[in-house]
Amino acid sequence: MIVELKNSHEHIDLTNEELTASNEELQSANEELKSVNEDLYILNRELEDRNAALANLNRDYDHLLASTKIGTVFLDAGLRVRRFSAAVEDVLALRASDAGRPLAEITYRAGDASRFLADLQHVATTGEGREREVDVGGRWYLERMLPFHGEGGVRDGVVLTYTDINRVKTAQTEVAVLAAERTRLQGILDALPDGAYIVGADHVIEYFNPALERQFGAPAGRKCFEYLHGRSEACTWCNNDAVFAGASLQAEWTAPSGRSYDLFEMPFRNPDGTLSKFEIFHDITPVKESRRQLAEATLLAHVGYWEWQLPAGVLHWGEQTDRLLGHAPGKVTPSGATFLAHVHPDDRERVAGEFAGAVRNQCSYVSEFRLIRADGALRIARANGHLQYDREGRAVRVCGAIQDITELRATETALRNSEERFSIAMTAAPFAVAITRVEDGRFVEVNDKYELHFGWKREELIGKTSVETNLWPDPESRQRWLEMLRQHGSVLDFETLGCERNGAVRQVSLSSRYIDIDGEKHVLTFVHDITDRKEAQARIEYLAHHDALTGLPNRVLFRDRFALATAWAERAHAKVALLFVDLDHFKTINDTLGHPVGDGLLQGVALRLRECLRETDTVSRLGGDEFLIALTDIRDPQAINSATAKIFDTLTRPFELEGHELTNTMSIGIAIWPDDGEDFDTLLKNADTAMYQAKRAGRNTWRFYTEQMNANAVEQLQLRTALHSALENDEFLLHYQPQINLASGHVVGVEALLRWHWDKRELVPPDRFIPAAEESGLIVPIGDWVLREACMQAVRWTRQGLPELTIAVNLSAVQFRRGDLERSVVRALSLSGLDPARLELELTESLLLVDTESVIETLRRLKSLGVRLSIDDFGTGYSSLAYLKRFAVDKLKIDQSFVRDIATDPDDAAIVRAIVSMAHTLKLQVIAEGVESEDIDRFLHIFNCDEAQGYHYARPMPGDALAEWLVASGRGSGGRDKKRRDRRLEDCDSMGSRPRKHGEHEEADESL
Repeated sequence: MIVELKNSHEHIDLTNEELTASNEELQSANEELKSVNEDLYILNRELEDRNAALANLNRDYDHLLASTKIGTVFLDAGLRVRRFSAAVEDVLALRASDAGRPLAEITYRAGDASRFLADLQHVATTGEGREREVDVGGRWYLERMLPFHGEGGVRDGVVLTYTDINRVKTAQTEVAVLAAERTRLQGILDALPDGAYIVGADHVIEYFNPALERQFGAPAGRKCFEYLHGRSEACTWCNNDAVFAGASLQAEWTAPSGRSYDLFEMPFRNPDGTLSKFEIFHDITPVKESRRQLAEATLLAHVGYWEWQLPAGVLHWGEQTDRLLGHAPGKVTPSGATFLAHVHPDDRERVAGEFAGAVRNQCSYVSEFRLIRADGALRIARANGHLQYDREGRAVRVCGAIQDITELRATETALRNSEERFSIAMTAAPFAVAITRVEDGRFVEVNDKYELHFGWKREELIGKTSVETNLWPDPESRQRWLEMLRQHGSVLDFETLGCERNGAVRQVSLSSRYIDIDGEKHVLTFVHDITDRKEAQARIEYLAHHDALTGLPNRVLFRDRFALATAWAERAHAKVALLFVDLDHFKTINDTLGHPVGDGLLQGVALRLRECLRETDTVSRLGGDEFLIALTDIRDPQAINSATAKIFDTLTRPFELEGHELTNTMSIGIAIWPDDGEDFDTLLKNADTAMYQAKRAGRNTWRFYTEQMNANAVEQLQLRTALHSALENDEFLLHYQPQINLASGHVVGVEALLRWHWDKRELVPPDRFIPAAEESGLIVPIGDWVLREACMQAVRWTRQGLPELTIAVNLSAVQFRRGDLERSVVRALSLSGLDPARLELELTESLLLVDTESVIETLRRLKSLGVRLSIDDFGTGYSSLAYLKRFAVDKLKIDQSFVRDIATDPDDAAIVRAIVSMAHTLKLQVIAEGVESEDIDRFLHIFNCDEAQGYHYARPMPGDALAEWLVASGRGSGGRDKKRRDRRLEDCDSMGSRPRKHGEHEEADESL
C-alpha cells in the first residue's frame, strides 16, 4: 500500500512537472501568437493601402481604356472576357454585360472567327505572341495577341489589342509608290496633266513633258531661268543648291503669265551618278489657297487626358494636357475658363456649345478646333469625351482626351498631293495598266483597273505571264502584237480579244511600248476595254443608215443605193425614177387619234411599200410622213405609171390600227434620171416640186416633174427680195430656248432661234425663209448677224448677274461654202468679248453630206479657237457613224422623233438609251430636244442623258424675257428646288402656244 502511494505521488509529481512544462510552452505560444497578430495587423494595413492604390489605379486605367483609341480586351486563361475598352467595338460586338463570357460567343467582325480563336488558344497555350493586320469594313487595324503574366511570371490569360492603322496603311502605300524606282514612272511622265521637267546643275533643261510645253511653250535651247522667268542670269531665289544637296522642296510660284503653281522640287540621280533636279508644276490657279510646307510626318500624336466632374464643376487634366497647352506640368489650375482661353476666339463659342450640347443630350462629345498654345503657336486639336453615370442614371462626369493633330492634318494634305501627282498614271488611269518583264513575260506591276474591268486581282497576276492566266484567247493575235512591238518598239491601238477572270471574252485595245527599268527591258501596256464601244458602233452604224420607226433605209443609205442604180442604168442604157411620196392629211391623224396611231400607220405604209415593190427597187423614209422610192431599170415610161398605180392600189386599202379603220391617200411627185436631173439632189428637189403640184391638184394623185412647175418660185422670189432688205430694216430677231442640265436642274445653255418679222407685219418661221436665204447666199450675212447678236446677248446676260450660259447657234452648209465662217466666229467673239468655250456651233444635216474634207478642215480651225461643236438631229439618218468619227464634235443632239415617245415606246427608249451609251463611250455629251412631259424627263434621267430642252421646261423667248424667266424660275442657280412645271413666261413666244404634233419639226430644229 505504501509502495503504491509512493508510486502515485511520484506519478503526480511527474504529471505536475509535465503540466508546468506545458504551461511554459503555452505561455511561449501565446507570446508568439501575439507577435503574429501584430504582424498580421501591420500586413492588413499594408493590404488596405495597396487596395486603395489599386482602386485608384483601376479607376485611372478604366479612364485610360475609355479614352484611348487603341481597342483592348483582357482575357483569362479560359479565354473569357475580363475587361475591354470601347474602342474595340468595331471588331468585337462586346457590351458591358459580356464580362465573364467566353470570347467564342462574341461576334468577330475581322474575318475568319475560327482562325482568330485558334490563334488566341495558341497564345494562351504557348505564350507566343502573334500579330497581324485585319480589314474591318474597309478599315485596317493591327491585331496583337500577347500572353498576360500574373504574379511570378505565370501566364494568366491573353491581352488582345486593336490599333487603327488605316492612315498608316495609306502612308505606307504612298511611301512605297514614292520610293519606287523613278524609271518605272518615266514611261508615263508624258501622260501627266501637270508640267514636269528635269534640269541640270548648269541650268540646262534635260527633259520636259508635253504638259509643260503646252503651258510655257518649247524651251528651244533656253536655260531654265530664260525659259521660265525671262531672265538673262540665274535667279537669286533658286533652290538648286538645296535640291542638289539632297533636299526635296515645295514652293508656290506665280508665273509671268499670272498663273500660280505649286512647285515640287526633288533631286534626281542620273545613271552616271550625277544629280539633276526634277520639278513638277501643278497649276493651282482655279482653286488657289494657302498651302503649308511639307513637314516630316510624326510617328504618333501626344494625347492628353481630362475629366470634368459635373456636379462640382471641377475640371482635372493630366500632365500631357498641360504640355499640349504649352504649360509646364502643374503650372496652371485646370478649369473650363483656362481651357477656353486657349481655344481660338473664332472657335470658342462653337466648342463651348458643342460640349454643352453633348452634356444636355447625353451623347458623346467630339470637336475639332484651333488651339493657341501658351507660347502663341497656333495648332489644330481634336477633343473627344463620353459621359459617365451614377447608379440612378445621372451624368456625373465627362471623361475624354485631347490630341494635337496639326502634323496629322499636314501629313494628310501632303499624302493627298503626293497621290495626285505621282499615282495618276497607275491608280487614276482610266484603263488597265500593266508592266511586264521582257525576259520572261511576267507581270511586275498592274493597277486596280484589271480587277475593275476584267476581274483579275493584282496578286493573281503579279509574277505570272499572260499565257499562264489565259489573258490572250487568240495566240496568233498575240504573236502579231509581239512582232509589231519588236519591230517598232511600240504598238498603238492594237485591237484583239482578251479574257476576263470568269472566262468571258472582251474586245480590247492595247497600246504598248518598251521601257527600261534598271537596265532591264520591260513593256508598259495600256489595256482599254472597247467591247461596249464596238457594240455601240454597230448599233449606231445601223441607226445611221436606217429609220428608227419603220426600219427602212434612211436618206444616207438611199442616196448610196440611188447612186448605184444610176451607175448601173447608165451602163444598161436604162432610166431610174425617183418617187417622192407624201401622205395626205397625216397631221389630222396625229391630232385626232394620237401619235401611237400615227406611228402605226407609218409602219404599215412602210410594210406595204416593201411588199408591192421589186427587190431591185428601194424605198426610204425621208422623215415625218414622207417616203422616197427608187424604181430601177426603167425602159418604158408606162412602167412608172404601172408601178405608181400599184402603190396607190396597195396603200388605199384600209389599215386596221388600235380599233380604227383608216383609209389613207397620198400625193406622189416623180422625177426621172437623167431627164429631170443628173444628180440626186436635183432629182429630189424636182420630185418634191412635182409632189406639191400633185397636192395642189387636189391630192390623192401623182405628177411627173415638168419645167412649168414654178408655182413656188413666185413666193420664193418675194421672200428673196424682201430678205435683201431685212437686215438693213432690222427685221430679224432672236428667241432663246433654255437647255437644262438634267443632273442639277440648272439652265446651262440656250439655243438661239432666228425669227423674221417681215415688214413688221408677219412673223415668218425659219422653214419658210431659210431655204431662200441659202439659195440666194443671204444666209452668210444673216448667219454673221446671228453669231454676233447671240454672243453679245450672252455677254449682256452675264453683266446682268445671270449665270454664264453656253449659247448654241445653228450653222448652214452655205456658210461653209460661201462665207468665211472662221472669220465670222472670230469677229463675233472679239466684238462681244464672249469666252469661246461658251459658244456652241450646231452642225446641220446638210453640212455633213458635201465637201467633207473642206468642212473637217474648217471645223478643226474652229475647234482651235476653243468653241464647242455639236451634231443636230442625230439619229434621223443625216449623221452617219463615219462623220461622227471624223468630226471632232463635243455633243450629240437626239432628234425629237426619238424623244417624244420614249415613255410609251420601248423601241424609241432603246434607241435613245443606245445613243446615250454610245456617246458616253465616245466621251460625248448628249442633249435631247423636244421634251414635252414629266415622263420623258424622268426617262432621260434614267438613261443618264446629260441635257434636255423643250416645252416641258420653257418655250423659246426673247432675251429680256429669258432673263426674267431665269430669275423667276430659279433655274439659273437654285436647281430643282423650284417646281419643274413653272411656266410664268411660257406664252411669250409669239409663234403660238400649241404643242407640236407628230411629224412636225420644232422650229428650233430647222433654224439658225
